[in-house]
Amino acid sequence: MSLILLSLLFISCAKNDNNSNSDNGAKSLIESSKPLHPEVVANENISELCNVFVGIRNETAESGGNLDSAEDWQKRILWTENILQAAPKRFENAAKIYLQLVKDRENLVSQYDYVNVRQLPSDIRMKFIQEHQKSQLISNTLIEFATQNCFESE
Repeated sequence: MSLILLSLLFISCAKNDNNSNSDNGAKSLIESSKPLHPEVVANENISELCNVFVGIRNETAESGGNLDSAEDWQKRILWTENILQAAPKRFENAAKIYLQLVKDRENLVSQYDYVNVRQLPSDIRMKFIQEHQKSQLISNTLIEFATQNCFESE
């Protein structure tokens, strides 16, 4: 899970581009992810989603969270595809966007021989962050939901 959180920090460092039309869609998705009433979560079967997120957290802990090869990134893409398959219907769009975001990250780092994202040239990294900020905000709704509902407070 720490890799997911690091990636959130990576993307969240970007500035807003003040495109209000695009912001409206992201804001509505973000607002829909506010903490749910327990009875709403209880009526959704999120056990598969939780299993995927726990699997990612465990794999990240075992590997140290390093994604430094095409194989590592393909594993992460497969995990993210599993998120899409397991996501509750109301998070399906966020899961699709998250999958594309992970693929876009892989595409970016592949151009630099799979270096850690923090080792990318700063202008390249910041451009990516700015271009993908809305996607990250939407993806965060799903990640936040899973974090709040799949993990005990640590």
